[in-house]
Amino acid sequence: MLVAESDFMAKPFLSASNLFEVAKKGYTRGQYNSLAKASNLGGQYEALVAITFSVMTIEAFLDELIALSRDREEPDAQALFSSLNGLKSIKDRLFHASCSTSDTPLVRGNTIFQDFKLLVDTRDRIVHLLAGDTVDEGLIKKNADILTELRKRGISSVKQSIGIHKEDEDFTKEAEDNQTVDLMCLPFISSVATEDVAKWSYKVVSKVIASFVDGMRESSFKNCLKDYTSGRFQELSQNDLDELLELKKIFLKFNCWTSDDFLAKIRKKELIVSIPTDV
Repeated sequence: MLVAESDFMAKPFLSASNLFEVAKKGYTRGQYNSLAKASNLGGQYEALVAITFSVMTIEAFLDELIALSRDREEPDAQALFSSLNGLKSIKDRLFHASCSTSDTPLVRGNTIFQDFKLLVDTRDRIVHLLAGDTVDEGLIKKNADILTELRKRGISSVKQSIGIHKEDEDFTKEAEDNQTVDLMCLPFISSVATEDVAKWSYKVVSKVIASFVDGMRESSFKNCLKDYTSGRFQELSQNDLDELLELKKIFLKFNCWTSDDFLAKIRKKELIVSIPTDV
């Protein structure tokens, strides 16, 4: 019997689809604010929202799988519940959940799983740094390894990082010309808080969930998950991206660096917005 959405959403965990929308909005707000001057440290904070909430989405999705599989009788549902119950590591949970329900699981060497692992590692370097941690060679290497993997995917751009000021333009040019330049002279967060990483982060979530569900063995349980995930974890459409581009043009026209600046000017009546009467 299919567990109603109202039943499992009442459990003590967050809705994965809602978290995914926050991750996407982190990217889109970053698009609005990308017009901010390079010295404006608020310009790419939204990228950190996209990264952290992308990982939270998958964590919540795995929790929801437990609720969805708990009372079902299909062998794959029971195997999934058993594989997830008690595991703590998000990487282990995804791996074992996929292995229990698919003949072609998301194994650790799989490209999508590797992107997922890199996303989790990136999030962990942002939020799990302890107060007593020191910047030693081990930590520097961990950060450098993540940045190297991001650069291999063509998604980390130094000139989009927060914290690049006018006096850093020579370094930025050197970083663009020389891919081996040591990026550790920038804070780690500054190096990953970019539009490219934000866009990649939420897309990883979409691919992970779609691959997990599509790769499941055929069953009524798979159909249940397909119905649940349908339309909930989609990437931005071309129409959405076109609208973003138009909004950025509007902000630039009115000398607004962020969406908040735009709204503030309207409230202060520094900017008059005309609404067509036929709307």
